[in-house]
Amino acid sequence: MDGNKESTSVTDGVQTVNTKQQRFSNEEMIELLLRLSKYARQPVCKFTIEGQVLVGRLVHKQQSILFIKHRFGKKAIPYKMENLQAIDILHL
Repeated sequence: MDGNKESTSVTDGVQTVNTKQQRFSNEEMIELLLRLSKYARQPVCKFTIEGQVLVGRLVHKQQSILFIKHRFGKKAIPYKMENLQAIDILHL
């Protein structure tokens, strides 16, 4: 397999292709990241905020403010949720 999540099946000469691509919205991804265990480290994520790419960990959320600790930073920096464009998980 080449890493794609495709499965093909042939039944009675008819070939069907099932493609499973699951993409979460930004709000769903934030909720999933916040539900992870408090005893484990948060995953390293790539956040795209107002066209800038930030690498760091989501610390917590208050109303519509996200607190992100940058890769080598000590303090969590606040960002507005409406400015968030994309989230990608880099390391678990």
